[in-house]
Amino acid sequence: MSNTIFGRTKNILKKATSTIFEKSREKRYEERWIINSPSVKVEPRFTLKEFNVKYENEALKSDSYSNHKKLLLDFPVSNGSKYYLRHTVKLGILSDDPFFHTYEPVAKTKRVTDQNYQTISEETDLLLIAFDLENLPTEWNGLGSSKSDVVRKKLVKIIQHFKSKSKKVVFYSLDDTDLYKRLELVMKEVDAVFTIQQKNADSIVSENINQNVHVLKMGINPLIHNPIGTRLHKYKNKSALYEYWDPKNTKRKTILNTFINGSIKSQNEVVLYDTKLSQNESNVYPEDLQKYLAPNVNEQYKYSYLKFFQTIFLYNENKEKYFSYHRNLHHYMALGSTLISNYHSEIHNRFPNVYNAYSESEIKEILSNYNDNDIYENQMAGVRNVYKKDTIFDRFHELCSKLELDEKMPQKRIAVITEEKTEHVLSMFSYQTYPYKDLLLESELTESKKSQYDMIAFFKDEYQYGEFYLEDLANGFKYTFCDYITKDSYLHTEGIEHNYVNQVKDKYLTLFWASSFKASTLLKIENPIDVKNGYSIDPFEVEEKPVPLSEPKNKSYKLTMIIPIYNNGLFLLNKCMQSLKRSSMFNEMEILLIDDGSTDQFTPNMVKRLSRQYDNVKSFFFNDGGSGSASRPRNKGIELMTTDYVIYLDPDNEAVCDGYAKLYKEITTNDVDLVVGNIYRVSDREMRLNYVNAVKSVNDGQDMIEGNTTKILVDSGFKVASIQALIAKKSLITENNIIMVEGAAGEDSLFFEELVTYSNKIKLVNEDIHIYYAEVEGSVVNTVTSKFFRKYMIVQQPRVNFLNKHGLLEAYSEKRFEAYFKDWILEKLKLVKQNEALESVKLTCEIWDYYKDYVKITYPVVARFDELSKLKEYDEIIAEYINS
Repeated sequence: MSNTIFGRTKNILKKATSTIFEKSREKRYEERWIINSPSVKVEPRFTLKEFNVKYENEALKSDSYSNHKKLLLDFPVSNGSKYYLRHTVKLGILSDDPFFHTYEPVAKTKRVTDQNYQTISEETDLLLIAFDLENLPTEWNGLGSSKSDVVRKKLVKIIQHFKSKSKKVVFYSLDDTDLYKRLELVMKEVDAVFTIQQKNADSIVSENINQNVHVLKMGINPLIHNPIGTRLHKYKNKSALYEYWDPKNTKRKTILNTFINGSIKSQNEVVLYDTKLSQNESNVYPEDLQKYLAPNVNEQYKYSYLKFFQTIFLYNENKEKYFSYHRNLHHYMALGSTLISNYHSEIHNRFPNVYNAYSESEIKEILSNYNDNDIYENQMAGVRNVYKKDTIFDRFHELCSKLELDEKMPQKRIAVITEEKTEHVLSMFSYQTYPYKDLLLESELTESKKSQYDMIAFFKDEYQYGEFYLEDLANGFKYTFCDYITKDSYLHTEGIEHNYVNQVKDKYLTLFWASSFKASTLLKIENPIDVKNGYSIDPFEVEEKPVPLSEPKNKSYKLTMIIPIYNNGLFLLNKCMQSLKRSSMFNEMEILLIDDGSTDQFTPNMVKRLSRQYDNVKSFFFNDGGSGSASRPRNKGIELMTTDYVIYLDPDNEAVCDGYAKLYKEITTNDVDLVVGNIYRVSDREMRLNYVNAVKSVNDGQDMIEGNTTKILVDSGFKVASIQALIAKKSLITENNIIMVEGAAGEDSLFFEELVTYSNKIKLVNEDIHIYYAEVEGSVVNTVTSKFFRKYMIVQQPRVNFLNKHGLLEAYSEKRFEAYFKDWILEKLKLVKQNEALESVKLTCEIWDYYKDYVKITYPVVARFDELSKLKEYDEIIAEYINS
């Protein structure tokens, strides 16, 4: 394969240049360049232990595996990193092979062993010890023993030797279990402890093992974990699951079965790689799944091999942020594959491009209902997301800063060159997500000016550059030691994607490494031109400049989706809109993105991006810094909508199971005012909130409610559904002047009660319509302020007015309010900080006062609050009800 590069030495790279290259390279940094040295090719081996050899034989018979060895031998790999320089600290690493190879490029690194440590200590500034006690190298077996300190004392001896030489020593715990507790002897000796798990960090401090403790997530090595070659041999109908089977772990079995069955239902072949098959024969996959087993490939080719698969499943043992998520998440994301995971709060918050699989049917939707472009774009969003701040260089700088050994992370600057600073060019430049950039005219690019920049790009007024255009090109330099990054495939032109190239087809779609080229040559380049040592990324983030329409398109749609937005552009792009795109009605929806005054620059840019990309997406912007709730944008959406039916969805939630299409069919078939479904709530506990069954139980088991809908409201105890799990007629809202209370909290519950009350006919649909991502237990500790109670106060008077108007105040107070007050308001009061306590308590008393005369108190905790509130014993309420 002509474009294959298996690492080049510095001399080869310095000679492999064309005549247009600048001859004076950055010699002052030459010793810190990160260049992948040539390595001996190892025969790709697919192996399982002898007791399972029959599965290996069967797997290797299939066409999928017959030519894998040749493909892997020819597979392109990274030739280094142009973007990063090695840290100036001299680093010694004591670890297993995989960790050492992952972290080796970050500095001038030496491998430390129990045999050479006395010599190495003279050549290093810092000793980094990193171990996972469940996967120890042979020479350190016994380090996590519960019976003996012999091996631990050997490690302590090495630590004490380095410290006697005035060297810094840190221990990096790679355990996501509590095995770390067996290393107390070791951790007491080091200068700092780093761990991948917040829970362990908290325990080490609280148990007084070491007070200098920090969480340090796993990171990617751009030379190993990258998308190079990811488009070469993609199996579009295959999913990989790299997990072991544990017959005693019910949760693991359930989730793995969900992954496997969901993949099969979507007509995707699932390929199982048993990571612990060689360790425990009793943990082999059950017989009905063994037909999906495949032999593992040796470590050198693991990440190249995984690039063959369209989808990779990830299993998380725990879902709370205090536990680490799947340790290979960063690695797999960098490969350019689709990732599907069970829920973990930090994955959801940091990596919205990862799909959450909560059911087999939803996995089928994810794997079946996207077109190739949508899949590819999502994969590249993952590469972008993980390269933003999750490389080992980011991690090592973070570690060094805690030890006061830090040097600033490089802020590589881009000069964007344009012939003329047109309004279009200025606009495109302004919304680029890459932060370190300047816009220059061609006349300003002199040799002296060029020397102030690391990279040079050219903007063309005839193109439409996407928001991530510069960022994606710059990332190419992070995982290659190339002289330019380009788009060989773009617009309607086919070409090479995620592989090496020797031609610049279009300099206006290329990012040049500044020191590799003369300024005069860059300005004179005419397309195309042969230039060695280049790399081509994906074809996204560039389009033809849109032609202004003489008059707007007036396409009619079947229903309107209103999405209220405030500073959550990444979720809107990668979570909410991704879920809507797999709806069978996506192109028949009018989607209104109503920005409530976002204060970050990113979110409005994402709203404009989506409006530009999709004809059915329209936008509106409030520009006053926000109203404090989703009510204002939702109300505005009703004003702007052009269809007869409305649905709502928040940017950080997801539509599931094609629920909105099912609701639409029901509301149009049955001619009802309102159709309501269920939601799936995900947090520390996952649960299906089945509104439909609860209401059917007080409606004689019927799914159609006709006539006195307020009776159903009362009989169900004022049970409310999510307003994101319904479709309503627009006329139901406008003719009854139902307006969501602005700036309030809890306003959506009142809105739902009003919809039910004014409806003549309601249809219940027993389907999950959307996923609601609630806060994980513990994540709101010390975050509740008096503002929370002020916002709940705002909705109380409108609620009382509504209840009085319909003769429902007494029933609401008796059937609903006391439990709501105890389980929600008083629970939040517990979390208030002391400096916010008095105002919060007074507001809570005011909320209670609206309903106290009608409540038949049954809970002692409420009775006590009522007694203290009447006496205005605010200090006593603080003492009894606030934990802090």
